[in-house]
Amino acid sequence: MISEETIKSAYDAIPHLVHHAQMRRLLTYGEIAAKVDRHHRAAQWFLWHIRDEICIPRGVPLLTAIVVNKETGLAGPGWSSEDVSRLSDAEYRLKWEAECERVFAYDGWDGLLQELGLSPVESQVVPEGEGEKEVRGGEDKVVMVPLERVNKRLRAIVAGATQGEPFWARGVASGVERTRHGQVRFQLQDGEYGLACVVLGHMVGELPFEVADGQALMVRGQVEVDARWGELQLVALSLRSWVRG
Repeated sequence: MISEETIKSAYDAIPHLVHHAQMRRLLTYGEIAAKVDRHHRAAQWFLWHIRDEICIPRGVPLLTAIVVNKETGLAGPGWSSEDVSRLSDAEYRLKWEAECERVFAYDGWDGLLQELGLSPVESQVVPEGEGEKEVRGGEDKVVMVPLERVNKRLRAIVAGATQGEPFWARGVASGVERTRHGQVRFQLQDGEYGLACVVLGHMVGELPFEVADGQALMVRGQVEVDARWGELQLVALSLRSWVRG
């Protein structure tokens, strides 16, 4: 029988999981446990409660997918109620990354918090206006704003300007690298102008070719602001090669 402490930890953890989902960020078992004042080994118990009693009954993406092992960068098999341990490493990664994308893309997290009577992390930690400080230097006045809030405002501006519509961009790939999460990142360069591009892990296997430095590409994607670093990037939906004239 599940304990009251585990249930409380689950509800305390949900706003933090939602916050990370909306910021498109993963977090470790140790990090989520620390946020609810529990040992990291206790995380699996309250995460299972979130999976089985909160997410699955409501048909929402599994928040448990975005909590990962610090060493591997992957979620343990307990993120899913299915027996994913039988999958090959490649199949497991593909299924897990697809669920992470569902979590990141879901727009109903605020509604879930409201249904559960929970407050967003922002209002718990940094209410509107708090954390902003006036610093005076001579005749100048500077308002210091927490970077997390700046990042959030930038993302809202970009989302409003692009209206979430994908578009094609053309250029030459440079600085191609594959991350430990299986993503492919590169700079799409067109003369003196450039734009950071990322191919998410679950899309990499569907590419018709391997991206290489110096390759001329047409990239269809959506512009986003990286949740952590605040950098503008094009999240690729499809790629084509092209011949430079």
